[in-house]
Amino acid sequence: MLVLLALAACTPADTLPGVGFAIVGVSPDDGATDVVEAHIPELRFSEPIDPELCTPDALRVDGVHEDETVAFSVELEVISLDEGYRVQLTPADTLPTGWSYRISARAGADTGCQSVDGGVLEPFASSFAVP
Repeated sequence: MLVLLALAACTPADTLPGVGFAIVGVSPDDGATDVVEAHIPELRFSEPIDPELCTPDALRVDGVHEDETVAFSVELEVISLDEGYRVQLTPADTLPTGWSYRISARAGADTGCQSVDGGVLEPFASSFAVP
């Protein structure tokens, strides 16, 4: 996976060999434990997203307990950048400190995030902490 992330950073996403519609990068890094509360989470995609389908219902940020159950959902806006290859998950307020967070993407053709060409996203989750 590290190789794929390195390629995503330096190669146009539409030229990644063998990658369908997928999340190929995330910020903050999965497992990061020192994220500042003002950080705006971002996702990088292998293909441009369909902004009508990649909404806050399909792309989420949730505060989670130690057992990884959801404590609260973060109200956010999904902002498409770089012609849909990158999105910012912009919280309405700064993230409360002392919590772990999970970024997740809902999968599926009916309710999940899709590419402009109808590619269906696989389930995705990444976590980080704001001390």
